[in-house]
This record gives sequence, structure tokens and C-alpha cells, in this order.
Amino acid sequence: MDNLLQTEMQHMQERIDHLEKENRYLKDLLNRAGISYEQTLSLNQVQENTFDPDQGARIRSVEITDELANRFFSRFWGRQDVYSKRYVKKGTGEAGYYPQCNHFWSEKCPRKMGKKIKCRDCASQSWKQLDIAVLKRHLEGKAADASDVVGIYPLLLDDTCRFLVFDFDNHEKDADRECVRGCGRKIDAVPVESDLCGYIQSETKNPESHQKDVGFCQSCFL
Repeated sequence: MDNLLQTEMQHMQERIDHLEKENRYLKDLLNRAGISYEQTLSLNQVQENTFDPDQGARIRSVEITDELANRFFSRFWGRQDVYSKRYVKKGTGEAGYYPQCNHFWSEKCPRKMGKKIKCRDCASQSWKQLDIAVLKRHLEGKAADASDVVGIYPLLLDDTCRFLVFDFDNHEKDADRECVRGCGRKIDAVPVESDLCGYIQSETKNPESHQKDVGFCQSCFL
């Protein structure tokens, strides 16, 4: 028992020695970078003391009006004659997006009759139109299962597109941003950037061939 305790204490001392060595190394890095360790420690302490545990109280309730919904859609302008919605399979929990049809699971729906057919190949397809009510429900986000989340189709019927969205993986972010800027210049569009994503919006419709030079137009999940 004494030997076990002594071995444990030896391991703990070795761990302490390692941490102290690491601490000295990190302080040296701060000093060489001109950063005061004491000042940084004090600043962190102030931030901890000023942390508000009731974060929900800072969320402001904003009424989603028709104007706000239209303004949002103007940033992600896609087809209005069809849209998709998020759906979660009850058996597997798998989530996906499916185009909305007026005849879904009605007597006109082949899938209800047990036929395996894709919606795009269905002779009875009747797409639901994307309207202001659908957009408002999407923005309000009241459904606990996120079934009110909408997916749009950026590629318009005339093979043009008004925007592209990029997902940055934090690898050489500056290079990613420069790529977005270059794409924006190429298709006469306005690049909007953040740390995690890039977004290109054009005031005019660009041919699909131009958009394909910089990305692929597919279903976009708002």
C-alpha cells in the first residue's frame, strides 16, 4: 500500500513539474509577443465577473412582418414555384429535405398506392408555391422538430442564378475570402463575408454557366 501511494505521489510530482515547465514556456511566448500575462489574467477575471448567467434575457423578441420576410428572401432569391421543407423520419431520426407537393399522400399520389417513384418523375406532381406565410413560419422557427425550415432552389427556370453561398472550413481563411472576392468580380456580384461563410449576391441574373465557374447551384437550406 505504501509503495502504491509513493508511486502515485511520484506521478503527481512529475505532472506538476511538467505543468510548471509548460507554464514557463507559455509565459515566455507571451513576453516575446509583447503581451502582459498579468494584464491578460486581470482582463479574464473581469470578464468572468461580468458574465450574465441569464443569457436568454438578452434575446429580443422581434415580430416577423411581411416586410422582413420579403427582405430576407431578397437575399436568397430562388424559385418561387417550388420549395422543399425539412422532415425527420420517425423510425431512424434521419433528417432530409423534400419538395412540397399539393398532392402529397392524396389519392393522386402514386407513393400512397405503394409505387416507388421520384417526385420529379411523377405525372401528378403539383408543386406548392413559396409564399410569404411559409417564409414567416421559417423565420419564426416555432416547430420543435424544425419542420418549418425551408429549402429553396437557387437555379431559376431560365438557367440563371442570383446568389451562391460558401462554407469556409477555417483553412487559409484569407485565401477563401480572396476567392469569394474574385468570384464576385467575375460574375458582377457583391461578396459578403464572415469568419465562417461567404455569400455572393447579384442584382442581375447570371447565366448558369457563369455560376458554375465558381460553384454549383443546388437546393439551398435556409
